[in-house]
Amino acid sequence: MRKLVLMGTAAALVAFAGVAQAQDQVTGNVDLTSDYLFRGITQANHKPAIQGGLDYSSKIGVYAGLWGSNVNFGPADGTSQELDTYAGYSASAGPIGYDVGVIYYNYPGGTNSDNFYEVYGKVSYQGLTLGNAWSHDYFGGTGTSNYLSADYDIPVSLPAGLSVSVHAGHQWIANNALWGTPDYTDYGLSVSKDFAGLTWKVAYSDTNLSKSQCFGGSNACEGEAVLSVGKNF
Repeated sequence: MRKLVLMGTAAALVAFAGVAQAQDQVTGNVDLTSDYLFRGITQANHKPAIQGGLDYSSKIGVYAGLWGSNVNFGPADGTSQELDTYAGYSASAGPIGYDVGVIYYNYPGGTNSDNFYEVYGKVSYQGLTLGNAWSHDYFGGTGTSNYLSADYDIPVSLPAGLSVSVHAGHQWIANNALWGTPDYTDYGLSVSKDFAGLTWKVAYSDTNLSKSQCFGGSNACEGEAVLSVGKNF
């Protein structure tokens, strides 16, 4: 799995080489995490994940990027990797920032219905970010979906240079029976610190789904503390 992610990152570097000549900005990131959670639900079956990405941003606010992670959806799904491609535009008007774009979630080796697009928009003000992501056909061919989220970076100075963020979101899906859960809410809290050139983070995430509501009795939706360490370059 790690080899696949690194191969994808290497391909991304080649793809962005010509773009970098435009004298804008190309940055990368790599993370090792104890689990990969997406909207409160494990994507790696509660196992560690290695993740990496590459981003291009222009001086006029246009950006594009690639990101990958190993995943584990169980033996019924043939994929072991997620590769995302996205592009958008971000800018600000005084203290208000905004961001609009589109992202494509690709799961090599899975079924065609696994792959899907989302169109998203975000507005931020003094540490608070409100966002919405919409898909015409969500993961697994489960129809239209909408994800409304709120994130808040607490703007106070904390001891030892710690940063604290809180998150809440609500996921609507048209075909709940095919997806495997009712519409649900996820929420979380994270604490991070930059040390020795790395970003260290501990986060807790949970959903309001009971075990019986989670994919026929799965533990994929239960609360979990996740540890991660990452590097931006």
